Amino acid sequence: MHIDITENVEFNAFNGNTSITSVTIHPGVEFIGDSAFANCRLLQTITMPEGLTQIGKYAFYGCTSLQTINLPESIERIEGRAFFDCRALRSITLPESITDIGESAFACCNSLQSITLPKGLKSIKDYTFSNCPSLKRIKFPESLKEINSRAFLGCSALSSVDLPKGLEFIGHFAFSACVSLKFIHLPISLVSIGTYAFSECSSLEFVELPEGLRNLYTGTFYKCNSLQGIKLSKGIKNIGDSVFSDCISLQSITMPDNLKILGTGTFINCIALKSVTINEGLESIGHFAFYGCRSLHSVTLPKGLKSIEDHAFDYTSIDLIVVPKGCLVNHELIPLLIPEGINNTLKILNSSIDIYNSKIKVRIDPQDLYVTELAILWDLAQESPYNPFILSPKQDVQEILKHLKANTTVFS
Repeated sequence: MHIDITENVEFNAFNGNTSITSVTIHPGVEFIGDSAFANCRLLQTITMPEGLTQIGKYAFYGCTSLQTINLPESIERIEGRAFFDCRALRSITLPESITDIGESAFACCNSLQSITLPKGLKSIKDYTFSNCPSLKRIKFPESLKEINSRAFLGCSALSSVDLPKGLEFIGHFAFSACVSLKFIHLPISLVSIGTYAFSECSSLEFVELPEGLRNLYTGTFYKCNSLQGIKLSKGIKNIGDSVFSDCISLQSITMPDNLKILGTGTFINCIALKSVTINEGLESIGHFAFYGCRSLHSVTLPKGLKSIEDHAFDYTSIDLIVVPKGCLVNHELIPLLIPEGINNTLKILNSSIDIYNSKIKVRIDPQDLYVTELAILWDLAQESPYNPFILSPKQDVQEILKHLKANTTVFS
């Protein structure tokens, strides 16, 4: 059924009408109200006149047969969820007159393949194009300053993104689960990237961060399975929790000089990580920071390091760590801690002990949590889940004690 409209379309005017297949809106109509054509599931085409300025919330929500839309040059605002779940919509031309597009306006448009955003647009709001699995191309305007939370979440066909020079902010989960995304250009103007912004972009191979960026927040590149390298900008001061966790292809990382903090689980389960360069500015290594990095055999800690949190190097291939004097260790570490200044001890241990599971469990004097003494725990009787590391044969332990006596207190 075809209908002609000559007056402003009010709230809920045709909501749920399953007979309408086409609509012509005539000149003189200025707005389409909220939910006006929502759930008109057989609606395929709509013609809009010049002079129309606003499309309301949910106006075409759930119009699952709507395939194309030509918006007039007079349109200024598209409200939230206006075209949500228009799953047959393949293309839409957004005129330059548009200054505001609401949240989730084109979310779940399963067939939408490309979009050119109007030149005056400054912000892409939350969920605007989320879960558009056929979206391959986006042209961003130079005026754009913000891409907000989940704006392109789950756009699984999107393979490359060239962001405009003036962009300043990328929100939480903005490009999360864009599984085909291989390339992303981050402009120098960018100053903030939200949590999990590029998480689960499983095809992303390399990223270069702009110089203006100061912080990486939780999970930014979480589970980017193909990420092999990243160039961290010199200005980065804080790498938050789980930023690179489960990046199973990441092989090397160089920390910038200004970096102060590695958060909890920053590189957890980066199983291919072989090379870590830590510069002198680093002050804190968080809980589980390198947990499960089983290809990592060695790491050199900077002299200015102030703290290492618990389990930071568990389940790596590191056997020995030289800890800077004055560094606070908040928990047992699986690799053997060698306090700074007793390198001869390191040689003795390597030649004298048969170590079960190639590890020695260690602890720090509980009355002095700063690393000034070497502590070795051993169990010569049997394995136990609380003390699984065995030194053998017994005479080797006595030999070690003799050599360590001058430099070390051994706690039983």
